[in-house]
Amino acid sequence: MTHEVIITHIIDEGNFVEAQIHCKLKSYPDFEFTFFDTMYHRNKSQYVIGNTYSFLFNGFMYSCGENQFANTKIP
Repeated sequence: MTHEVIITHIIDEGNFVEAQIHCKLKSYPDFEFTFFDTMYHRNKSQYVIGNTYSFLFNGFMYSCGENQFANTKIP
């Protein structure tokens, strides 16, 4: 499935390959999530915090439920 996301933060894993991409859905801005971009270093010059990008997520979600950790912040 393809989703438009707004990138809010990027954590480079330091392995010259991947990074954690923190973002929110453009259509549901309260829905924030993080994913690994395994092609980050190949494409990192194109990423700008605050910009909107379309990402194709394959096998992204195995299950989904109500957030039980609403007050938990992951740095």
